Amino acid sequence: MKYSLLDIFRANHIINTQIPKRTQVIYAQQLAQGMNHLHKCRPPIIHRDLKPANLLIDFSGTLKITDFGLAKIQPNPEQTDKEVFMMTGETGSYRFMAPEVYLHEEYTETVDVNSYSMILYYMLCGIAPWHGLSGVDAATKAAVNGKRSVIP
Repeated sequence: MKYSLLDIFRANHIINTQIPKRTQVIYAQQLAQGMNHLHKCRPPIIHRDLKPANLLIDFSGTLKITDFGLAKIQPNPEQTDKEVFMMTGETGSYRFMAPEVYLHEEYTETVDVNSYSMILYYMLCGIAPWHGLSGVDAATKAAVNGKRSVIP
């Protein structure tokens, strides 16, 4: 692998530029395809920690999802005791975390879609979502206060 998407974001920020729009679309599409693959598995795989540091770009320019340390297989509620296998609790990086995870509510693979939207925000805006706030403060604003990161 060549770089993480976070490395690319940081380098572009230093030189005050952005990833070319065509490349942004390609990365967004590749990430969506990777998530779709995980979520279409039976049972679905939930990554739970999608963020730019866990997305690597290889020498051919292909984006790869990495770091499955927090990934979980979504239990089938028809085959399990829901109370025992319900997925709740904080896991992942606060800045990219879905509100329901931060609030310790039950969640599904849609938490990865929230992370995807935060990654797109970072890529399109050139700054991290909730720039200037700590990760915990960002998660609190989104989950508790229902706020969204302002688009610059």
